[in-house]
Amino acid sequence: MDLVPLAADFYDTLFQNSPHLRALFSEDMGPQVAKLAQTLSSAVAQLDQREALHRDLMELGALHRAKGVETANYAAVTEALIAALARASGASWGPRSERAWRRLIKGVSASMLDGARRAGPG
Repeated sequence: MDLVPLAADFYDTLFQNSPHLRALFSEDMGPQVAKLAQTLSSAVAQLDQREALHRDLMELGALHRAKGVETANYAAVTEALIAALARASGASWGPRSERAWRRLIKGVSASMLDGARRAGPG
């Protein structure tokens, strides 16, 4: 599955719903969209390797903290990602899918926030 369209839709939704977050990114979103698509692919590939995934997500959380991402921003990211996933899934999306993705995103966020906390102030 090509995750680039999903990543692009995610950012479009994020910036539409939370325009103040646009300032955290460079003008050219192409590289960032590609990076998110790669990160999503890597995370899915590592789902059965929880320790490695947790470690990678902690590093990602620390990086996000250094770039100015705040804990409060994670809720906006979750909602934008859920919306993009629902659109990408089409008719196969339903309450069960949404619950599963929300559970997964909650775990991802927890690992990233753990890394951000350990990194200290940005």
